[in-house]
Amino acid sequence: MNSEHPHRDRDDVTWRRGLLHWSYATLFWSLVGVILTGLVVTIFVATVAVPWLRVELTVRPFEEALALLRVIFGSLAFIFFGLGALLTRYAWRIWRHAEAPPPDAIVLFDTPVIRGPQARQRAAVIGFAACLLLAGSVGLSLFPNAVERAVGPASSERSVR
Repeated sequence: MNSEHPHRDRDDVTWRRGLLHWSYATLFWSLVGVILTGLVVTIFVATVAVPWLRVELTVRPFEEALALLRVIFGSLAFIFFGLGALLTRYAWRIWRHAEAPPPDAIVLFDTPVIRGPQARQRAAVIGFAACLLLAGSVGLSLFPNAVERAVGPASSERSVR
C-alpha cells in the first residue's frame, strides 16, 4: 500500500491529482448536503413555485401568460442546451484521446485514468446523456408553442403578428 494514498495499490498505473483532498467523512457529508439541498429545492418548487405559476397563468391574459411560459421554458431550454454542449465537448475529448478524464481536464478528487476501450465506452455514455439534454432543450423550447395550439384561440381568430 502507498503511504501517501492508502486507498491505492502500488500497481495502479496513473492517477490524475484532484483539486480537493477531502477525507471519506467529508465526502460523505458533502454528498448528504447535496442530497438535502436537492430535497429542499424540490419541496420549494412543489410548494411555492408551481402554485405561484398556476395562479399567474390563470389571472393573466392569455398573451401575457404565454409570454411568461416562453420566458420560463426558454430559460430552461437554454440551461439544458448549455449543459448538453458541455457534455458533448467532454465526451468528444474523451473519445479523441481514448483517456478518461481527458488530458488537461480539471478533476476535483484524485481520479484513476481509464484508457482504451473503457474510456471510449464512457465517452459513449456521456455522449448519450448529452444527446438527451440537447433533445430536452428542443422539447422545452417547443412546449409554449404546443400550449398555444392546445389552449389558444382558434387559428381563424388569431391576430396577424
